[in-house]
Amino acid sequence: TELDLSRTFRVKEDVAYEPADLMLERSLEALSRKRDELHNVFETVKQRVEKKEGLHLVRTPEVGGWLERVQLLLEKEVRKILEQGAQEMEKGFQGVGGDSLSQSQRNSTSYYQLSKHAEEKRATLEEELRNARSFAVFTYKPDDPLLVEIPLEPPVGLESSFEENDYDIVAWVVVSQPTDPRKIQGAIWEKLHLLRSEFDRKSELDRASKILNIMKRKSFLLFLDDVWEEIDLLNLGIPSPDHQHKSKIIFTTRSGEVCDLMRAERTKKIDCLPPDKALKLFREKVLKRTLGCRVYGFAVTYNPEAIIEENWRR
Repeated sequence: TELDLSRTFRVKEDVAYEPADLMLERSLEALSRKRDELHNVFETVKQRVEKKEGLHLVRTPEVGGWLERVQLLLEKEVRKILEQGAQEMEKGFQGVGGDSLSQSQRNSTSYYQLSKHAEEKRATLEEELRNARSFAVFTYKPDDPLLVEIPLEPPVGLESSFEENDYDIVAWVVVSQPTDPRKIQGAIWEKLHLLRSEFDRKSELDRASKILNIMKRKSFLLFLDDVWEEIDLLNLGIPSPDHQHKSKIIFTTRSGEVCDLMRAERTKKIDCLPPDKALKLFREKVLKRTLGCRVYGFAVTYNPEAIIEENWRR
């Protein structure tokens, strides 16, 4: 069999093979085409997921992991190989002093190695494309939040402290009435260290989407104090707590009906303090704040107890 001897192939010991520089060129072109194909699929999946997240759904762990892997592949690993390959090809085509490459130059070891890396990475991209085609579910609706409800009647002397080191996010919001979604979102927004100017520009729904995308990946403790009615937490951007992340939502309320509406997992009733203990607590708090006042502290230190005692007994 006769072989057409050309720039592409040469004969050695009756075996035709491809020079390394052409092998590299072909591998880079194949990798580039596969990169473009995967990039299109990546953008499609990403847009689909982000649209659903705007409706308060959550991406599945499989889809989330796939997006992270592919983004790393496209932005760093594949780009690095293509840039290195382009540099090698440019040097090769120029030759030395404008002359054509010698046979040894065309079969440089660096060409073979880079071509091998390009082929291996192309195979990785093909595998990620197959993974994307296997997705049947992209997002899901979070489970109902883990809530701990504490009916208070009334909440005199309630004090709770939590170590912020135990959670990525710790937020305490006094809800009161009427319920103000903007106030709750604002408190959480501040804890996430987001720009206030962005908060003011966004709608309640857009703010919820932003909060949800951050909090669902972190452990958090959210304390909602003085709740008077049912609150749709998901509409505010508050995700279902992930037990693996030790996340919790705690709320206080005076209404048993609110306890049922909020579907608390655990409840604890705190009774009123007896009058004498309530007075003692109130007195301690007033004196503590008074003693901490540098301007008027000395003048009022002696009078509060008498005033408190007189009015308390009435």
